[in-house]
Amino acid sequence: MRITCSKQLMHTNRRCYKMGKVVFHVVLPTETKMFCGCPVPAMDEEGYYQPGMDCPVCCGEKGAYPILNKTAVEEAIAVVLALNGKVTQYTLFDRVKSETGLYDMISQYSYPIGKEGYVEYALLKEVFLDSDEAAKEDETDLEIGNHSIHHLDIPVMRLKESEEEKGIPVLEIVSDPIEEEQNPYYIEAIETILTALGMEAWEIIETDDLIETMESQKPLSYLPDPDIPPVIISQWWIDQIAAKYPELIHIEEPEVEEDDF
Repeated sequence: MRITCSKQLMHTNRRCYKMGKVVFHVVLPTETKMFCGCPVPAMDEEGYYQPGMDCPVCCGEKGAYPILNKTAVEEAIAVVLALNGKVTQYTLFDRVKSETGLYDMISQYSYPIGKEGYVEYALLKEVFLDSDEAAKEDETDLEIGNHSIHHLDIPVMRLKESEEEKGIPVLEIVSDPIEEEQNPYYIEAIETILTALGMEAWEIIETDDLIETMESQKPLSYLPDPDIPPVIISQWWIDQIAAKYPELIHIEEPEVEEDDF
């Protein structure tokens, strides 16, 4: 895997640091799509999704109501916990105007499912769910504004443009600003955690924009999705998910004062 960086400079106390954010895109290993019961398309030997079943929800037809994939939510919670993050117990989904204009993407722009995580080499800003657009055929390196996109050399995660690929569950992991020297260690740490959870990253985006996110630079609009009710994540649900990965996820027990007895 080849990772190159394009970072802006930050001057602090006579020292010069190259800083930037790193975004992981993870295709969640679910059997069905993010907002409907259609199965995730099978892949050919070259790692491309094949034509499969679609429905009015996949095609974004008017009057078609999305139904949230519970398994995708649970897998996202597991990632947040493994990254030592805080699970947002009240979360919403936004409807986003897509770049292609073919349909409205659904994402968690305003209320990410997780935030304030950390690994050994960096802090994480947020983790959020969305459904994948029909992505263009895989390229080694793409440039979009100040952002450098590096597709991983993982054949089973390559996507190419097709109607059937809409709605594939995707998880995005966004870091806080990281020093360039720490990037390889941070990327390795995240990949190790994803592998332990049975997941793989599809692409890594490195940006030198420390203030604006990739989405905020695009002419997109975000509005609360009227068809998906708020998701309430109870502590019991979180504990049940954490119990599936006892060696990876540790839930701190609340301290008990002697006066409580």
